[in-house]
Amino acid sequence: MTIQLHYREDVRHVPYGVPDKSPDAKTEKERIETALWVATRFGGYDSVDNLKFTIDRMVRALLDESGYAAFVKAYNNDGEGFEAFEWETGTAPDA
Repeated sequence: MTIQLHYREDVRHVPYGVPDKSPDAKTEKERIETALWVATRFGGYDSVDNLKFTIDRMVRALLDESGYAAFVKAYNNDGEGFEAFEWETGTAPDA
């Protein structure tokens, strides 16, 4: 599979929310391209909070709403029913 890292109108707002179009409507390639675009656009910031934001937006680009919710729930759960961790969405960098 060839992945394009070009600017796409439909992913401009991804850093501040989920894509306009439901991820369910996107192909696997488009989801990967969106996540990689977020990584190349926002992954170079040094702030841990900005990097958490970038990772969160990449996960949102790759998963649909229910998949994202399940991912966060699984991350927060220690496997024995206790909430051991807390998924953090970070803060958007001043870009």
